[in-house]
Amino acid sequence: MIDKNSFLKKLNTDIFGRHFYSLDTIDSTNRYALELARSGKPQGTVVAADYQTGGKGRLNRSWISPPGKNLLFSILLYPQTTIESAQKITLGAAVSVHKTITRLLADLAVKDYTLEVKWPNDVIANDKKLCGILTESVLKNNRIAALVMGFGINLNMDPDEAGVDLASGVISLKHIAGKEINRQNFLSAFLRQFEADYFDMEKQSYINVVAQWKARSNCFGKSIRVNTGYGLEDAVFYDLSEQGFLMYKTSDGTIRELAAGEALWQ
Repeated sequence: MIDKNSFLKKLNTDIFGRHFYSLDTIDSTNRYALELARSGKPQGTVVAADYQTGGKGRLNRSWISPPGKNLLFSILLYPQTTIESAQKITLGAAVSVHKTITRLLADLAVKDYTLEVKWPNDVIANDKKLCGILTESVLKNNRIAALVMGFGINLNMDPDEAGVDLASGVISLKHIAGKEINRQNFLSAFLRQFEADYFDMEKQSYINVVAQWKARSNCFGKSIRVNTGYGLEDAVFYDLSEQGFLMYKTSDGTIRELAAGEALWQ
């Protein structure tokens, strides 16, 4: 379990992480953070856990992480915007994770790796999943009353600890760097980066988020299978819209937009 007092002494942020809950085991850090939002806890509150019994990703998929190996945490935000911008905040968070990892690996002189963001909520290293983000919101009059962003970042797990079905598709920073990654230090560095990026997004009304995400993605032109909720459709990843939604080209050349759904990579 992350030691709260030690973590707060190292933390170099104005707001993010200053209210910090460090838990041994919980069903979901997102659920806990949503409760804190309803009780009026301040923006930047962070809930971290060593283990989640009910951790989940998008589309209610399970998120499997062995106790004490990775970073499992949620951040409470109160963005001054409408629900349409929630997707951009998720994209911006992925960019912040990408920046933090890039800086860490540069400091460790690690060069032999690839790192990119993947729509809508992942960070991929060496073509394997390194980080997933789950965003959940409390809405009022089509505006975001509160936003909770849950992060699962594979720091020190071995791939086979993810289970037989997932082992071939995941990777950890320890595997890339060749050494154990300090969880406190990484979380502190990420919160510092995300705090700066988040308030910059707010100040600029989220206008640069999509461009920053696209600069860190290698998705364009790749074959995908789009799950729209009404069935699967073979397509090509074409672009992102101004709102951060997936634009894809069908087999007959039609350009369509996907706001909610899934892109399965082929």
